[in-house]
Amino acid sequence: MNRNLSNLEHRLLQSVSAEETGNHEELFQYQEEAMKQLRGALSYMKSKYSGTEIEYILFEPLTKMTDKGILACTLKGSDEAARVIIRRKEDSYLYTDTLYGLLVREKYDAELEKIISAFMPEVRAYTSFYTAAGENVNRDTSVAQLNSHLPVLSRHTDLAVCCEPHVSEGMIGKLRDGSFYGSYTVCNVGREAMDAGNPFENRAEWYGCLTFNVFRTPGESRGAE
Repeated sequence: MNRNLSNLEHRLLQSVSAEETGNHEELFQYQEEAMKQLRGALSYMKSKYSGTEIEYILFEPLTKMTDKGILACTLKGSDEAARVIIRRKEDSYLYTDTLYGLLVREKYDAELEKIISAFMPEVRAYTSFYTAAGENVNRDTSVAQLNSHLPVLSRHTDLAVCCEPHVSEGMIGKLRDGSFYGSYTVCNVGREAMDAGNPFENRAEWYGCLTFNVFRTPGESRGAE
């Protein structure tokens, strides 16, 4: 195995240990492949998110026993993790990621809030994207492009309000018209939490909330790949 590793590579490759196999030759090949995957993933992220400060947390390489490898990461200063997905494509590797979701959240949620505020005032939105996407989905991707992407980008939105949560057919219709697909959770967090500026701080503890879904119907136009 090439020992000319950066400190980051050395730290992330600690999980690739001799415990994976008792055969020294197989171990060497396994480590070499893991290093190729990691370097490919880091290069992909550096190219796609040039100038973005990314912290890498954990690396689990693609093996004969798994269908994908994962490089966990986050934005500097954030406590929310994203994933780089590594899959084999013929004789090379294919990389996709979910980090874009952290970078497009602000503009996506702003558009959502404009629609929903007509039905529930003082709404705040917090969306998480779960579908890993390639180079074509990044921080510069517009909300319209996110919403027209195929396959549909799986997402969930938490909605914080200061009123009794309610969902009307009119609101769902407006969300569907704008292709704001996904699952939603609506919670009355109270005036104090809204005024504090971070109504989602305790969203893991939300209970008694209203949930609904907005799905793409078969008859809708296909949009852009």
